Amino acid sequence: MVFYRVFPVLTGLFPTPLAIYPLCIIIRVSGSFPEKGGCMPSVKNSSQGIRRAKFAGAWYPKDKHVLEDLLLQAFSLVKNQPPSSCCAVLPHAGLSFSALGMADFFYDLPPQAERLVLLAPSHTTSLNPDMLVGGSFSSYATPLGTIEGFSLPSVQKGFDQAIEREHAVEMVLPFIAYLNKSREKQIAYSPALISKITNGFVLSELCDKLVSDIGREALQSGRTLLVASSDFTHYGRRFAYEPYARLERSAQRERVREDDLAIAGLLAEGKSEKALALFAEKKPTICGIAPSVIVSEIARRLNLKGKIASYYSSYDIAPSSEESFVAYCTILWS
Repeated sequence: MVFYRVFPVLTGLFPTPLAIYPLCIIIRVSGSFPEKGGCMPSVKNSSQGIRRAKFAGAWYPKDKHVLEDLLLQAFSLVKNQPPSSCCAVLPHAGLSFSALGMADFFYDLPPQAERLVLLAPSHTTSLNPDMLVGGSFSSYATPLGTIEGFSLPSVQKGFDQAIEREHAVEMVLPFIAYLNKSREKQIAYSPALISKITNGFVLSELCDKLVSDIGREALQSGRTLLVASSDFTHYGRRFAYEPYARLERSAQRERVREDDLAIAGLLAEGKSEKALALFAEKKPTICGIAPSVIVSEIARRLNLKGKIASYYSSYDIAPSSEESFVAYCTILWS
């Protein structure tokens, strides 16, 4: 894949106007929680079955030309052309922060890819553990065009409102829409939410169902791509997580990096249950650990080789005197 435009970096990694788009945070951002005791299916609020681009203009540019510029700049900053990958863990903060991590995956998608399944946590809706939920949208709108939707049998339907409110569902869509403009095979999209997995037995069952739904051959051949959406540690007072507060700030960031890469390394190696156990022990603020262990386990079953493609933090992109920051890690399997 060849990109013919390179955009100047004015501040950090992206131009100043784009640096205002917010970070992913692990607190409720909008809407209302369901009654205590778990989630309730919601009523679809789009009569046409189209999920609107709710976060355009806030978490990424609404203007299609500015958005394309941001995506192209992210592609231009890919350091080493990664091999085509069919499974990944990708960040989901505002695109000024997450586009760099996502570009590693989208830079060179398999030409035969025709579907992308995304597993994400829910930041706005309280979900029961150990269940995959989704909506019934027929398509997904973006400033760069509309993407066809599809559904999986093992994903419980009726959670359209949760899907519409979830930013992690939307951050990959500009990349897909941009690439679809020049691809012979259009990529269709299916998101599902899961926020917690209680044990290894449940993890195995969920993976069995997903592989059965998607098809082992479709995953191995790269016709269907499987992505977990997760930011890594959310650190500082803003996130009520400061285990290294007594250290100097640079040392705090280094300790967070060590913790994150320990879990990321286990995920890349397909040691999903060990990653889940380490998460339970350390209790870091990695919002998408449940989707990540599912993708890690399925990649292991497919005998795929994983690698950590990138790791950085919001501080690296926009240094600040504030002690809070969010870490991002991209893991690829091919």
